[in-house]
Amino acid sequence: MYILTVANQKGGVGKSTTSFVVGSILRAQGYRVLLVDGDGQGNLGRMAKAGSGSTTLFDVLHGADIHTAIQDAPKGFILPSDERLAADRTPAADLLKRFTALFNAVSGNFDIAIVDTQPSLSPVTVAAIAASNGVLVPTKPDLFSIDGLGAFGKNITDLQKINPQLRIVGVVCTQYAKNTSVHRAVLPSLRAQAQLLHTTLYEPPVRRSIALEELQFTGDLPKTGAVDDYLNITKKLIRDIGLKKGCATNEQRR
Repeated sequence: MYILTVANQKGGVGKSTTSFVVGSILRAQGYRVLLVDGDGQGNLGRMAKAGSGSTTLFDVLHGADIHTAIQDAPKGFILPSDERLAADRTPAADLLKRFTALFNAVSGNFDIAIVDTQPSLSPVTVAAIAASNGVLVPTKPDLFSIDGLGAFGKNITDLQKINPQLRIVGVVCTQYAKNTSVHRAVLPSLRAQAQLLHTTLYEPPVRRSIALEELQFTGDLPKTGAVDDYLNITKKLIRDIGLKKGCATNEQRR
């Protein structure tokens, strides 16, 4: 099972949307996908239509059985979250062991796990990244995001000392408006920053879309150019990580 964490220490860049849309596209193509909501806000679980009041990632990280926590929700298999996760201050080293254990426990059931994360480098986020094979980094097309991308890359370099197989798979530019001069001007800088991080800027950039925002309520992928952009990005992602169907094994992770 390939573990893909969607992360950026900045908020509002489309982590949950990217996690859900990429997961939905992969599921539609026949891949066995597990969505893991690593953000205490629970947005990914809501998009997947997870039931409330059930066992969550917080419970699993503190001893609950992951097999009873995963929900076969209307919009995909989901390990949901709750607000307790945001306040979890268990040391990242301990959480890393627990994330590794829970991923190993279900590695034969799924081809890929996609982990949404908090908009900060909390112990939970750090542990989730360190337990992963790859990181996908959504970012907005603005100058502050370029600076943030560089800082985030340095943090990934530190985590690679713990997990040498960890790599930044790609950067995804979200909320892009081609008629905005700032967005057009920033895009080459994002490409250059991605190269400095030894990765690539996935293209096309994901267009800004009101319809895409509505999936937060419906869980249905709208027919919009932004979803087409995600479809092209997902095709490249499959190629870059060598994702296979029905080949989930413990050995693939480490």
